[in-house]
Amino acid sequence: MQEELVILGIDVGTHAARAVAVAPNGAVRHSDQRPLKLRTPHPGWAEMDPTEILTATVDVVREAMSWGRPEAIGLTTMRDSTILWDRATGAPLHDAILWMSRQTEAYTNTWLAEGLEPEVHQRTGLPIQPRFSASKIAWLLDHVPGARKRAERGELAVGTVDSWLLSHLTGATHQTDYTNACGTMLFNLHTREWDAELCEWFGIPPGLLPTVRPSAHNFGSVEGIPVLAVLGDQQASLFGQACFTPGSAKYTFGTSGVLTLNSGEKPALRKGFTTGVAWGLSVDDVSFEVEGAVPHSGHALQWLHERLGLIDDLGSLDSHSDNGGVYFVPAFTGLGAPSWDASARGAILGLSLETQPSHIARAALESLAYQVRDSIDALDPIAAEVRVDGGAARYDTLCQFLADILGRPVLRPRTVEMTAVGVAHLAGLGAGVWSGLDQLAELWQEDRRFTPAMSVDRREMLYAGWQQACRAAQPCFPATEPRTPRTSPTPPRRTPKSPQKSHQRTARKTPEQAPR
Repeated sequence: MQEELVILGIDVGTHAARAVAVAPNGAVRHSDQRPLKLRTPHPGWAEMDPTEILTATVDVVREAMSWGRPEAIGLTTMRDSTILWDRATGAPLHDAILWMSRQTEAYTNTWLAEGLEPEVHQRTGLPIQPRFSASKIAWLLDHVPGARKRAERGELAVGTVDSWLLSHLTGATHQTDYTNACGTMLFNLHTREWDAELCEWFGIPPGLLPTVRPSAHNFGSVEGIPVLAVLGDQQASLFGQACFTPGSAKYTFGTSGVLTLNSGEKPALRKGFTTGVAWGLSVDDVSFEVEGAVPHSGHALQWLHERLGLIDDLGSLDSHSDNGGVYFVPAFTGLGAPSWDASARGAILGLSLETQPSHIARAALESLAYQVRDSIDALDPIAAEVRVDGGAARYDTLCQFLADILGRPVLRPRTVEMTAVGVAHLAGLGAGVWSGLDQLAELWQEDRRFTPAMSVDRREMLYAGWQQACRAAQPCFPATEPRTPRTSPTPPRRTPKSPQKSHQRTARKTPEQAPR
């Protein structure tokens, strides 16, 4: 019997490495995953063993090969997480610093105090935050003994998780794609190259960095199977949701909640949002995206379940139909897009003697929808409908309430785990399995369409209550500075040159690959 043609999508996220086999008709034929272990050596820190990431990925690839030989492979990974390794041996020099880690705040605070953010945002589309890779790279160079000198000699490589895996799985040169590069705070969106001046300001030798490729590219091969696509996780989801036209948008309900909008052929800088590359089909065919992230959005449900025990079974959330007047603001580390209020803290408001655990659970579920509206209201104009994916998109109650509070249709696809599927679609496009974006758009299949059923007056009354709850989620006492572990001293001050004005930017060549 002839083996069915499939494309393999590999998704390496915060909690697991996953593989899916996608058939030409878009159906997921097989899937497998391996868990990953998060380490928190100090409060606010988040790290992971790079070798464990590699081993888990190798395991799911081997399992996938037992399903049949795929035509091509696509790789999508958690963005911004950063790894430093030896070019000659491939050995990591430190644990991976994950995207959500706050251990590099001393660096970003210094750069903010030096007034670098306006120019950094203009060039990269990003604010100065610990989430992005630049401060992680600087931290590693200053904390790993001898790393800075070795980096200057060209002995080391640094990259995001995609670069680490590509280097070890394919044996090819040190490389990444546009979508992952734009999360480093070192990548100039306008030239689509590493910005040598930003590297100088942040004290990062450019020779550490990978060569940047379009997202659709032959990145090498794994057991003879070409890796034809690399995407960041949110961009892969946007691609899988077939949001190919400017203005189309999707919202992913994951650990964080992320609204991603296709913004067209040119970068669109928006206050309160990040701007990046959505995908690069070639050097000359690039689409951009605007993104609003809400930290700990979906994590709130897990928190109620694991920490407070108010939800016995997350699967029961669809049965909670009344919030009892309660609002839940999951600002555990501040409010996310578009306000980015770091002073806010999580709050549960509207409690009464009649409040039941089910009311708080329902309020937590509703908070996910309110946060989507926060971003969509700030981004209008936007497409008339929003597509959703991620774990919490399985809840009918959430999707219906989201449609009600937005006043626009919400579309849920048959497959809600879109990251691996999306990068498989891009890899299959490169392999010629699909002829173009129009054919990929036809693969998207609707599971259910949720249409607004709430009156405008009630919608606006509820949303006004949410806005009031967010204003109330301010600290009622002076915030105290968290203790900084002795292993994380204040970064050495480097006085950068005065930032050039935006109109003085000149195109720069991509730094040459440092010799092995």
